[in-house]
Amino acid sequence: MTALYITRDGRTGMDAEKSLKIATRRFQNGNYLLSLNKFGQARKEFDVALTIYERAGDDKGIAETLNNIGIALHRDGMNAEARDYLERSYALKKEKNVATKESMFNTLYNLLHISGVLTPDEFESYYIELKILGEELGGDYLDIVEREKAIYDSVVATRALEIKRKEEEERARSSPAGALEHMRASGIPCLTKVDFELHGFAIGLNESITYLNFGKMVKIEGLVPREDGVESTTGTVEFEAPYQSIQSLIEDNDSKPVEEEAFEHLKKFMSTLVLVREEINFSLRKTRFSISRVTMKNGFGDLVELYVSPEAASGEPLVLNSEDVMLVKMMLSSEPSLYKLLTLNARRLYDEEHFPVSIMESMTALNAFLNVLLRTSLTGDQLLDYTSIQNTSLYNRLDYLKRLLSGVEKGEAEGSLEEYLGENGRDVEEALEYYDRIMAGDKSGIGSAEACKTLRAVNMVIYELKSRYGI
Repeated sequence: MTALYITRDGRTGMDAEKSLKIATRRFQNGNYLLSLNKFGQARKEFDVALTIYERAGDDKGIAETLNNIGIALHRDGMNAEARDYLERSYALKKEKNVATKESMFNTLYNLLHISGVLTPDEFESYYIELKILGEELGGDYLDIVEREKAIYDSVVATRALEIKRKEEEERARSSPAGALEHMRASGIPCLTKVDFELHGFAIGLNESITYLNFGKMVKIEGLVPREDGVESTTGTVEFEAPYQSIQSLIEDNDSKPVEEEAFEHLKKFMSTLVLVREEINFSLRKTRFSISRVTMKNGFGDLVELYVSPEAASGEPLVLNSEDVMLVKMMLSSEPSLYKLLTLNARRLYDEEHFPVSIMESMTALNAFLNVLLRTSLTGDQLLDYTSIQNTSLYNRLDYLKRLLSGVEKGEAEGSLEEYLGENGRDVEEALEYYDRIMAGDKSGIGSAEACKTLRAVNMVIYELKSRYGI
């Protein structure tokens, strides 16, 4: 008498054996239809085989069928769906250990050839696994890996360009100097707005006026008489300023070039106004014109503040001290790393008493340094895990820093930065509190002491980590 056994779905062994034979035949039918480019019919056969394999708990059959459904979907132009099936196939093969290395290699190869659905980081991760298998298998498999390397190199280069673009954008959004650098490199004009005041003349203008002057488009708007009884008018003039004028304003706090150009544009407007209204007895002279604020649109349309007039202007020209000269020469004569530029700019903002902005710039510098540190110091799965994160934040990088310092391979490293970096770590955590408050819109109590402490904490922790990891 033939012995019977019961499968996980309650059927006898003889029934299960018959079902698996049917699944094998339907799987083979699917392959035949696939060879004839009848993708829809092939998927129907594979779907039947997959259902039977799933009922029987045949993980190997499930994995191979998922792979072939993925191939059929890919060849039928449904790449997103194909990716899902191929990834399920590969994951099952790895988890259940039900496939040969050759089979796993083939599924990875199929995944890499689905265009438009893998990010550069995902492509790199799968290629590295393909490379490891190819080196173990050798022969033709290693030849395939070498052929795929050209695609891999192209993906890596594209990703490097994207990282550079994001870093440039981060730099362009982080400071006036970064905004100008980006605009100059991209050929974007410096659309500048100057808030001004006309002394001794009151006028109201309810709409903007645009005109051409010296070959540039100029816009006058927001002309409003002062309400405190003083005969004076405030307003805004917008025009394209030369890069050099903006650079002088940012680096030397020298507003004269921009102020003089704004004056000339306003002078033409006032001269035309006097011709239209003959009863106006007003001659615009430089002593009757002053500027209070200068802003510029960066390459992304954000308004960047470049200059705010002191409450009591001394009329004396700005004199650079020896430290200022040294920093300016350093920035002009070399191309330091992004985090170095940011720390220099944070110091400049501190010297100009822009304390909240200085703290933001210091933390941006720390963020940029950590990116360099982690990309050069993490290895293996940790590096793959880190580089796979989209829109990495400062706090993401601090978590990976703690993993690096503690040697934790997976999961979050416990403890504070003070436990790993001592006093420097504690100071950085205090600086993070200032940073969070500013990001939340609360600048109360943020002054010279907080900005100075943040600058020192960031510089000290960067120095310590550079020494420890040889950056």
